[in-house]
Amino acid sequence: MKTAIFLLICLALSAAAGDNASVLTDDDVLEDLEDGTNAMFDWITNITETHLLNENGTDFQPVITGILGVIESQICPVKNNAKCSSSENWLFGCTCKKEFRALGKKCRKKPCQLFRHYKEKGPESLSSFIDTNSYKKKLEIIFNYAINPISRALCKCPEMIGASISCSRKYDGRLFEISRNVDRELFDRIVDNLDWNSVKIILDTLVSAGCGEKNGQDCVTENSNMWIQFGTMLDNTLNGEDSCKSMIRMNDTLVNFITTMASFNKNNTLKEMIYKYLNKTWWTEEGGLGGVSKYLEVFVDFEKELMCDPDCAGVMNDRFYSCCTKHLMEEVSSMSIRKTYLKLFKNIWSKVIMSEGPVPNLKNTLNKYLAVYDLDKMCGDMTDVYGVKNQMCDALEE
Repeated sequence: MKTAIFLLICLALSAAAGDNASVLTDDDVLEDLEDGTNAMFDWITNITETHLLNENGTDFQPVITGILGVIESQICPVKNNAKCSSSENWLFGCTCKKEFRALGKKCRKKPCQLFRHYKEKGPESLSSFIDTNSYKKKLEIIFNYAINPISRALCKCPEMIGASISCSRKYDGRLFEISRNVDRELFDRIVDNLDWNSVKIILDTLVSAGCGEKNGQDCVTENSNMWIQFGTMLDNTLNGEDSCKSMIRMNDTLVNFITTMASFNKNNTLKEMIYKYLNKTWWTEEGGLGGVSKYLEVFVDFEKELMCDPDCAGVMNDRFYSCCTKHLMEEVSSMSIRKTYLKLFKNIWSKVIMSEGPVPNLKNTLNKYLAVYDLDKMCGDMTDVYGVKNQMCDALEE
């Protein structure tokens, strides 16, 4: 559920965009939650209906079909000659082709396989997404169609991360020459200044942590199920069901959480919020996040009530916590990877964003957030279900 909290943040920010966002009560919090959730999914629906699918929703629009055909010729060439021609490989360039050819016969085909999956399954999946009113089903479609195929490809061929980074760092295609709408200057600034080694370490960690099997379960499926079950929780909450699988049982904490997020915005637009953030309006003199420190307090309270309530911890353990999710949480919150997060943030702040002044120290803020990834320690004496699950998972690894 830890990553699912970021979805709640988006929902809260969307709800907070209204004129009355700074005053949320028990009576209207569910309405605001639903409005925020719908705003996010409606954005996807609007793009799909307006720009991607035809009127019947049975196929892509002709212009999209044409674009996909052009791109497919670049990703899935009829002749995959070892010698590269820049005119024939204008989209990705010869460097990228060389990097992926070096991965071997199985892995160099993955980009083409992924592309054809999205192309062939796109109309059916996107139409199903539009037609369903269930958040669980929407999340199932997002993961089964969009996210899990990439996850499985990377699990089988993690070397694609390094190859993709090389494609970006040494891009020699002609996309910028062909399209005037693509900003080469911005691209070069990011590519030239980004700490790619830290990016690779983080991506490699995410992939290795989310792959394989634990306790006989496929971890790609188990980790996506954590999100899909959150969709069930949203459905139950907005349908008024008061149960362990609903946030209605923690209404006061939910109101406090969303109200705190709304207080960041008040009458500002999301764009204005980001502008203020980048100009350090929220940063304290000690280098921490003033507003976000307050958010983290209610975040931890939210997470504790959600996962540690003795009456519901068993249900939450069965629904959201498995040996796969335990392993994922441990890997992405380890002490070694925390240093990489901080290093990348420092790099982005000073070299990519090019913000003036000292780089804020996020160490305490990061540690406070990542502390909730250890469910057994976070819950303490409230419940032992996560400690029992941890022991069982550890025993299976021996």
